Order: sequence, then C-alpha cells, then structure tokens
Amino acid sequence: MQCAAVCPDGSLQPAHSCGVQSTPVGNDGHIGLFIDTPEIIPYIGTPGTRRFDPTGVPLAGFPSPAVEARAVLEGQMLSMRMHSKAMGLSPKVVIATGGGSANTVLTQIIADVFGAPVLKSTQTDSASLGAALRALHGFKVREAGEFISYAEVTDGCPAMQYNTAAVPSADAHAVYNGMLDAYKRAEDSVVAAQ
Repeated sequence: MQCAAVCPDGSLQPAHSCGVQSTPVGNDGHIGLFIDTPEIIPYIGTPGTRRFDPTGVPLAGFPSPAVEARAVLEGQMLSMRMHSKAMGLSPKVVIATGGGSANTVLTQIIADVFGAPVLKSTQTDSASLGAALRALHGFKVREAGEFISYAEVTDGCPAMQYNTAAVPSADAHAVYNGMLDAYKRAEDSVVAAQ
C-alpha cells in the first residue's frame, strides 16, 4: 500500500514525491544509480545502490531521504536520456504510461530531463489496452488478407487520445544537460568496478 500526501504544490501524490519537491532540480549535484537486477546497457552485473556526491565521490548515503528519492527519479531519467542519445534518438515528445503517468512530479522530471513535453493516455490501464489493440490489429490483418497499418486500425479509438502531463522548463532542462557528463562518469566508474 502506498501512502499519499498533499504536496507543497497542493497536489495529492505518493508521499515520496512530496520529498522530491522539497529538493532542488538537479539535487545539488547528487547522483544515484539504483540497480535492482543486472543491467545489460551498460553491463552492470552486480545489483546495488551507488550514490555520488556533487564532485563524483562515492557516498554511503545521501544527506536526506528527499535527496535519495529525487536521485532515484533523476538517475533513471538521465540514464534513459543518455542511452537513447547514444542510439541517435532525440525524442520530441515522451508518452508516459501506467501508474507513473499519474505522478506529476515524475512526469515533470521526465519533461525537464528530455526537454520535451510528456503526454499521457486518457486510458489508465495501458498494458491491457495495448494488448487488446495489438490483437485487434492482427485480427483485422487476417480478415483483410493483407497488411493494414496499425494507425489505420486504431484511428479514432477514444483510448488513443493523449493529454499533456508536463511541459519542460528551459531552466530545469539546462540543469539536466549539465548533469549528463557527471552521470556518465558515475556510470562509467560503476561499470569499471565490475
């Protein structure tokens, strides 16, 4: 069970999100890598939590639970941005799905890290919706006896409507741009220690 709280901005969010709101964008340079299971990109075979101070020195713990909470969210998004950029991807929009799409703190961090608007589906159970739409697509292709585009099958589907969940802040995006090299150095040090 997740506890909810009214955050400083007046929104009802998971309790840890309120802590995130009490810390500055960029977490004063604190960076965390939170690896629950072995990673393949980059290869990190040993799960664990790695924390770094603003100068890149490893830490046993962060100064507060709020710094830890922000480090979890920012670290995941910085990793996604860094690795998507390495693959030549530069999203113009991000679509958030699942339960996280309802968390305004998380969607704002995503928008700010990527420098792109974040959209969320009007359908809350996106996994089951996606499975049903893929099945419908397969059925329509088989019925027609030829390929039909996915867009043609889903065109007009009310559940395929999106709302803007967050728009990026230019100032916050600049902070995250400045953190990418520090994140890469932190990640590289973890990979090298394997």
